[in-house]
Amino acid sequence: MHTLPSDLEALSITPNPNSPPQQVIELDGTYLEGGGQLLRTAVCLSALTGTPVRITNIRGNRNGGGGLKAQHLASVKWLARAASARATGADADSKELLSEPDQGTADQDVFTRGRDEDGHEIY
Repeated sequence: MHTLPSDLEALSITPNPNSPPQQVIELDGTYLEGGGQLLRTAVCLSALTGTPVRITNIRGNRNGGGGLKAQHLASVKWLARAASARATGADADSKELLSEPDQGTADQDVFTRGRDEDGHEIY
C-alpha cells in the first residue's frame, strides 16, 4: 500500500463555481485507436475543467463489442466522485457516457478507502 504525504491525504477537484454552464463536448469513441485512453483522458479533462463531455461508440474499435469494461468503469466512477459529476451511462458494457461535472464545490475525499457494490476495495 502506498502512503501519501500529509499534504496529499485528501484530494478534491474543484471547478470554478462562477464559470458559466459549458456546452457539452461530443466525442466519437472510435477516434484514432478507439480504445479506453480516449475515454479516460476525456473524463479526466472534463472533471478538471468542469466541461461536460459525451462519448459515443466507447471503445468502438475493440474486439468483443467495445463498451465500458471494469477498469474503464472504475476510472469513470472515481473521477465522477472526485468532481461531484453526474456520469450518465456509467454501466458495464455501456457504449455511451455523459459526464457532467458539478459547477459547484467538490469537497469529496477521494483517497478514503471503501468498497464498491461488489465488495472490491476502492479509494
